[in-house]
Amino acid sequence: MPVTLIAKPVFLALLTAEPDGEGGLVRVQAVQGWAQKDAAAPTTFSTLVRGPHLTATQARLTGLTNKQLDAAPDLDTVLQDLLEFSAGAEAWIVAQGDAARTALQAAAASSGFPGRFGPAVAGVDDLAAIVLPMVGCRGLEDIRQYYGIA
Repeated sequence: MPVTLIAKPVFLALLTAEPDGEGGLVRVQAVQGWAQKDAAAPTTFSTLVRGPHLTATQARLTGLTNKQLDAAPDLDTVLQDLLEFSAGAEAWIVAQGDAARTALQAAAASSGFPGRFGPAVAGVDDLAAIVLPMVGCRGLEDIRQYYGIA
């Protein structure tokens, strides 16, 4: 029987208006990484986020227009929908852990969500120490403790 570090992950992709998780969220996409009991339940989540207008450089960086973002839901609605979509998830798996934590913390704080927002955030870059143990010195238990994964 294979050992699974995170049995119920949600794979999360965040696009911000600036590199490295800076600037506001402009797109949120997620995929549940486990089988649903209810076959009718959605397993993917994707939405743009309304926010401050983008500069010309930000629009080129993100590939989005202000007109597209003006038609999108507000940040607090998107975050609430993401939490509901992620109900039961043990962790959000992201490409870059630090950048995603920065973006999520800033978004949650600006929307009035108190404390830590959502499940633990584990970056693929953070998990590399488990997959390639020679690269890092952390053990599985250290990673679990750090991210609050039981």
